[in-house]
Amino acid sequence: VLLAATLPVRAAVGVEHRAVLHAAALRNLEAFRPHARCPVVLLLGDAAEQPLPAGPLVLWMFNPFGADVVAAALARLSTAHAHWLVYVVPRELPVVVAAGFGPVVEGGPADCRWVVLHRPGVSPPART
Repeated sequence: VLLAATLPVRAAVGVEHRAVLHAAALRNLEAFRPHARCPVVLLLGDAAEQPLPAGPLVLWMFNPFGADVVAAALARLSTAHAHWLVYVVPRELPVVVAAGFGPVVEGGPADCRWVVLHRPGVSPPART
C-alpha cells in the first residue's frame, strides 16, 4: 500500500483482517505519510466484503487469503473496467486465472515468486 501511495493514483487502500497487522500498518503509515502522493486508507476487516472503488483498479496481494476469499474478492470487481493484479507468492493462482486474469509477466526467486496479471474490461455495446 505504501509503495502504491508513491505512484500517481487517486488513492491507495489496504485491508488487514487481523488487528495486530492493522495496528502495524497504521504505525508504518504514520512514518511514511510525508512520502505519500495520494490519500492512503487502511481498513480492518474482511477483504471479500470491503467496498471497492469504481473504475479500473490495480490490486496487490501478497498471498493474503485462501482460495475462497480470493475468489469472493475478485468476483466483486467490476467487469466494465480493466484490472491489474500484482500477486506475490501466488498460491491461489488457478483461482485468479479462473476469474479471468491472464499472466503478463512473472519473476522472483522460488520462495518469493510474483506474477503480474491483467483482466480486460468488457466494452459496452456500440450505439447504432
